[in-house]
Amino acid sequence: MGAEQDILLFFLTIKLYFMLKKTLKTSVALLFIGTGSFAQWGGSATTTGDTYRDGNVGIGTTTPATQLHINTQNYGSILLGDNSAGGVAITKEADSRLAIWNSGVFGQSQTERFTISASGSVGIGTGPNVIRKLTVSINSQNDGLWLSNTAQKDITLQTNSSQGAWNGLTQAGDHMLMWKTSTIDNPNAGALVIGPWCNGSKGLRITYDGNVGIGTANPGEFKLAVEGKIAARGVKVTNTSFADYVFDSTYVLRPLSNLENYINQNKHLPGIPSAKEVKKEGGFELATMNVKLLEKIEELTLYVIELKKENEQMKKEIKEIRKK
Repeated sequence: MGAEQDILLFFLTIKLYFMLKKTLKTSVALLFIGTGSFAQWGGSATTTGDTYRDGNVGIGTTTPATQLHINTQNYGSILLGDNSAGGVAITKEADSRLAIWNSGVFGQSQTERFTISASGSVGIGTGPNVIRKLTVSINSQNDGLWLSNTAQKDITLQTNSSQGAWNGLTQAGDHMLMWKTSTIDNPNAGALVIGPWCNGSKGLRITYDGNVGIGTANPGEFKLAVEGKIAARGVKVTNTSFADYVFDSTYVLRPLSNLENYINQNKHLPGIPSAKEVKKEGGFELATMNVKLLEKIEELTLYVIELKKENEQMKKEIKEIRKK
């Protein structure tokens, strides 16, 4: 019985040998296949070393068209940094827009900061809602557009003003700003102001109701108020009223004697405001005054014509007297 067991054990040992030999061949083949598959990658095999390859890398595609080609059906993303508050993601959305996200866990609480739509429109802080070629969403005091050069002559678009420092802007002469006023800038809260910080009265102000002030912080009821001189090549006053009614046959010309009495008593022409009235009203209406001045010129013309007629008549009478 012991001899039979020895023979059986011998045959089992031979069979186990051939099985192990076959397994070893398969393992070696897989090793060579694996080595061939990953031979195109180079660099360190550790997680801290550099990894590189020659040619293009494709994710989701077997035919990469560039150095890194990510092919997805709906959207794809690249995550930079830790997937937390400091992470930044670049995604291709389902509507083919490019979006940059940050401040949150990707896919859960991130905020879309920058967007380029499929048509080429750009949005900053707008999310997917880009309604113009460039749309900037302004939600806080420090939001806005800031254009600066090396000379520190800044042009800044702000949403609101405050008594505090504007991002370090303290010199009125160095910074040209555009901002929407708050209640501290009364009068005319809610106005758009363009001018040096800390001295908005020297710039331009457009109030909420459309009045414009240049060199003044308070245009008041005027559509355009200018504190200073105005230079222009021409000014056109659109006024339908004019003074040609003086030459109408029904117009009553005041006698010169009556006019003299009026001037002696009132110290100004009839129909023309006095210096006291102009001062009280803070000025006069240019269009109305031009019509009044033209009216006086036309009346003066009629007086001259009348005097000429009287002069001609007197000459005629004198000539008749000399003949006699």
